[in-house]
Amino acid sequence: RLLKRIGWSVATDETRSLVGNNFKRWMETVDVPESTIEEWLGDGGCVLLIDEMNKLITDSIQGGTDETKLATFLKDKFIDKANRYLIFTSHTTTTGDKLSTFITSPSDR
Repeated sequence: RLLKRIGWSVATDETRSLVGNNFKRWMETVDVPESTIEEWLGDGGCVLLIDEMNKLITDSIQGGTDETKLATFLKDKFIDKANRYLIFTSHTTTTGDKLSTFITSPSDR
């Protein structure tokens, strides 16, 4: 879901017009692979803003494949990358605890 949302945010008007400029249709029909996001990011800096992170880190995905993919993406492409930043909001106070468990690190940083 996150890759599709990033894809929508950076898509050109021409690309969005292919789905009638309809976000719901985009989410249902378009595939945005991680490689596309990596290509778009290149070596440049970026600030990723995620509103309601609690909706991405849910109990239903904790410990599962979706969680692992999301955690790896956020860590490798934003948290551990120079000039890249992750800023998020949450409507639950437990998101912070879930995020630290969610993104495990071999270092003690």
